[in-house]
Amino acid sequence: MNSADQFVVPSGVLGGGILKVDDYAEFLAREYLARYVSAGGAAVKVAVVGDSQAADRLESALAAATAEHSSLWVSISADSTRVHMVDQIFFAVSRAVDWHGLAAAHVRAAYEQARPGRGSARGGRGRPASRRGCPRALPQRPPVA
Repeated sequence: MNSADQFVVPSGVLGGGILKVDDYAEFLAREYLARYVSAGGAAVKVAVVGDSQAADRLESALAAATAEHSSLWVSISADSTRVHMVDQIFFAVSRAVDWHGLAAAHVRAAYEQARPGRGSARGGRGRPASRRGCPRALPQRPPVA
């Protein structure tokens, strides 16, 4: 507020709010990526940024934060997407994701976690637990009397 009790937007502040670009990116990394998303949550955040320099800084900061937290980052623009329609946002994000690469990475990570020779893939007697050649941890059954 200024001396005439009028609200004054601080310069360099994203969207006229109270957080600057770097502060907002840090907030999202801390609150959403490190806590909420890592605990199994999902988040979609939309930022409307009028200043192209602030938009570029925000995009760079969020891309770096998501990479640091092994999360997925997608940027879409109102220039190429009808962002007033939520289905169009969904479709644009879906087109930007490398679904085959993402699925392959998850399957590869699951296989590496369960492969023979690792603790979780061994059946209780030092033998690898497997079924149809696919290593996995099998529950121990009590002996049949």
